[in-house]
Amino acid sequence: MSWLFRHRVREFLRTSFWFEPVAAVFLGALATHVISLFEDQATWRWRDYSPEGARSILGVLAGATLTYLGFSISSLLLVAQIASAQLTPRIIPFALGWRFVRASVCLFVFTFVVVSGAIGRIGDRVHQFQVFFAVALFLVSTMVFLWFAYRLAMGMRPVSVLRDVADRAETVIREMYAEPFDPATPEFAGPAAPAEGEGVVLRHMGKAGVIQAFGARDLALAAEQAGGRLEVVPMVGDFVSPGDPLFRFHGGGTPPTAEDLETMVSIGIGRTLAQDPRFALRILADIGCRALSAAVNDPTTAVHALDQIQRLLRWLGERRLDAGRVLDREGGIRLSYRTPPWEALVALGLSEIRAYGAASLQVTRRLHALLHYLMENLPPARGPALRRQLELVHASALRAFPVEADLHSAETDDRQGLG
Repeated sequence: MSWLFRHRVREFLRTSFWFEPVAAVFLGALATHVISLFEDQATWRWRDYSPEGARSILGVLAGATLTYLGFSISSLLLVAQIASAQLTPRIIPFALGWRFVRASVCLFVFTFVVVSGAIGRIGDRVHQFQVFFAVALFLVSTMVFLWFAYRLAMGMRPVSVLRDVADRAETVIREMYAEPFDPATPEFAGPAAPAEGEGVVLRHMGKAGVIQAFGARDLALAAEQAGGRLEVVPMVGDFVSPGDPLFRFHGGGTPPTAEDLETMVSIGIGRTLAQDPRFALRILADIGCRALSAAVNDPTTAVHALDQIQRLLRWLGERRLDAGRVLDREGGIRLSYRTPPWEALVALGLSEIRAYGAASLQVTRRLHALLHYLMENLPPARGPALRRQLELVHASALRAFPVEADLHSAETDDRQGLG
């Protein structure tokens, strides 16, 4: 079983919207069968539904449950469409992956199957426990439906979407950059990586797409078995076309085939957060820039985006970022890949919002507070990139606020923007 197959299965189970509801259909059928076996062995007299009464009530419940199911799916698609237009299209996978949405839809599907099964078993004799179970399950579904409507409405607020993106990115940062930053050990130092332009180039043989993730340990093992070293040419998040360089093999052994190595790389139509915390900064910056556009003009949302960018930059600044090497047991490099430096991460999170929000008092004040906060809470080695951004914020403020009183107000630290 290849790394790519395992990765796709994990991503499918994590992001697929239809797999769990389909499984709920089979679970509902199984539950109906188990309840039938139980009732055949027991006598249930708590309620005494007549055949006509049972058919009537179960028919109403089946229709209502189907309405719940249709409403939940249609409202989710509508909300995702509206949010993608107002925030960014890149949040659609996040909305479809919400656990409360998938859990609610699964419950509605399960309830509909159980209720339908109970209707089908009504004949001259009414299975009382099965009818009671269907009614109780419908009541639970009704409560969940009301909770679902509330959660969906609250979950699509910009501040909720921003927090959701940052929460997922925080998990990825912990996995990708497990070592804390040590100022005594400079980043991107240590054993030299294979030099560019050397070695055997292995080119991409599949469809065009974006590098989403790769199995670092599997690639390092393949390089060790071949008696050499592998270099991943593109970064995670880069777009590759057929024929583009994908790997370079260094060493005197026989290089692995491109077909074998591509079973250790996931290439898809778009970026994901699987191994790409920069993508979270990209999403947050996109939402902030969209909020600052003339069509939307919502600087408060941009301030909320900066709140989460500050959170992620602090997490990144506290960790060692040059994790782009995998060593063998003897300490030799078997795999190298490029990782973004701290300066690039800071620029990604702040530059565009700074440019679009140059004339906004809220954004300028929040940027000052963000940069001073990071300079106070991160190691001094992180300071130069932050001071550079602060200089750019000051230069933008000088152009945008010619009145001295406005300039003084814009350069006042305010973590609420204009609080």
